[in-house]
Amino acid sequence: MSEAVAGRGWRQPAPWIWLVAMALGLWLCARATYVADLSAFLPSAPTAEQRVLMAQLKNGATGRVLMIGIRGGTAQERAQASRRLAADLRKQGLFEAVHNGEDGDQEALGRLLFERRYLLSPGVDAQRFSVEGLREAMAETVGLLGTPAGTRIKAILWRDPTGETVRMAEAMLPANAPRVEDGVWVSRTQPRALLLATTRADGADLDAQEDAQRRVRASFAALGASGLQLELTGPGVFAVDSRATIKHEVEWLAMAGTVVMVLLLIVAFGSLRPLAIASLPVASGVVAGIVAVSLVAGQVHGLTLGFGTTLIGEAVDYGIYYLVQARAVGHAGWLREQWPTVRLGLWTSVAGFAALVVSDWDGLAQLGIFAVSGLLAAALTTRFLLPALAPQGAAGSGMRERLGRATLALTLALPRFRVPLLVLSVAAALALVWLPSPWRGSLASLSPVPQQALDLDASLRADLGASDAGVLVPPRPPMKPARSRRPSASASAWSRWCSPASWRPTSRPRTSCPARRRSSRAALPCRKRPCCSSGWPRRRRAAPCQLRNSRPSSRTCRRSASCACSRGRTCKALRWPARSTRN
Repeated sequence: MSEAVAGRGWRQPAPWIWLVAMALGLWLCARATYVADLSAFLPSAPTAEQRVLMAQLKNGATGRVLMIGIRGGTAQERAQASRRLAADLRKQGLFEAVHNGEDGDQEALGRLLFERRYLLSPGVDAQRFSVEGLREAMAETVGLLGTPAGTRIKAILWRDPTGETVRMAEAMLPANAPRVEDGVWVSRTQPRALLLATTRADGADLDAQEDAQRRVRASFAALGASGLQLELTGPGVFAVDSRATIKHEVEWLAMAGTVVMVLLLIVAFGSLRPLAIASLPVASGVVAGIVAVSLVAGQVHGLTLGFGTTLIGEAVDYGIYYLVQARAVGHAGWLREQWPTVRLGLWTSVAGFAALVVSDWDGLAQLGIFAVSGLLAAALTTRFLLPALAPQGAAGSGMRERLGRATLALTLALPRFRVPLLVLSVAAALALVWLPSPWRGSLASLSPVPQQALDLDASLRADLGASDAGVLVPPRPPMKPARSRRPSASASAWSRWCSPASWRPTSRPRTSCPARRRSSRAALPCRKRPCCSSGWPRRRRAAPCQLRNSRPSSRTCRRSASCACSRGRTCKALRWPARSTRN
């Protein structure tokens, strides 16, 4: 009889519409993007500081850094493996830069800095090119020839007699730089070779980050160095491992929950057919939730998938209600008597989860969208699909009567535990008052990164002398007045601040540290030696000169106070265009 009824149910349009919708939903789920980036739990309308933080988390240089360590073997084996690994990674095309302490990878950068040494050196001031200043600078440079660095200084001595390159290198050298041994970086505290790689892909592109990390491991395995171990860490490694961990946990918990639910329903109904019918609303809700989040937010967070499936767990109750209650009154009676009650419970749940949809936090908004769309899909499946597949509800009774009697006996025994339950409630309230507040604003408690990985990151970061990526300072200079001859106090304070970007070589000098740049340019001698009354040895008394065609020009050199050149330019040896006086 049940088979005949089920056969007539498939003749109705509801099952076929559901199959088409599920097929389309599964196809969209397969094409959805799943992420594990905790920046989704930052506000969607952030402040300026929060925007900088999110930009750095997704596309900044911090998220593209991979720190690599090589352990085991002898020092020579580690150094050889470091050189071979760095050379192989540079050929991959996936990395913007790979550094291991070798001189070859810094040749282009060193050439650019050397050509601009007089503008970048912290030793250039107003007295640098006086007779006493030149004599003192040259004496210091000659004195360095007797040090271990003398072999390198000797090669540039005639081009840089004042030693500006050395002073610039001292200023840029980190306080905790790694030690160089056999031409490569090594740890100061552990037997480990060090490498630092920067990927071309953004930190938010987890697929590209995973590919780059896979290439690093494959290149190290191709070395065939027995006894050596690879250590890899960085924000990209954390993101990729977090995604894999979240995916594994979600799959494992979903499987465990499904097994428990299947066993419970088999015990309750004693048949697999009611079990399959009762699971249809849950399946519809999960697919609808993933599709809705993917279409609205563009991506599905792993935490949304895990918590959202738990939130719509009540959808399985819809199917159980129908299968149990329709057995007595049929599907028409259930729709008339019981469906209004189920519908009321649906609207109350939707109203509660709808508050999450309008949240400023993208992660919470995804949870709200998942829960609301999932519950609606589960309720619609119960309303239209289940009456077509099981018009008379569940056929078997299973162990429902025994389970009911056991539940009734437990309920009648609960009053005996009033005193113990009261004591536990008071103890819990005292614990909430005594212990620290459970409301913590740190996302670290949600991070799936194990402590061992965090310790490895801290160790490699300390060996490389890298800064802590957990602290970000976004400076914001004040607005420059359109017509202001006298800078304000805040502008003066900002001009004295120096950005690390001021050391970056480009085709034109950056203005990240304008005060130092202005002082360095002002200290440089003019190209026309007779025009300057200080800074250069001269045979005759210097006097202001008047060049031919001395029409006023907007581009003049940064000359000293006694220089009167109207068309002066900086020295050709500096290879740097003069800046406009309008600036």
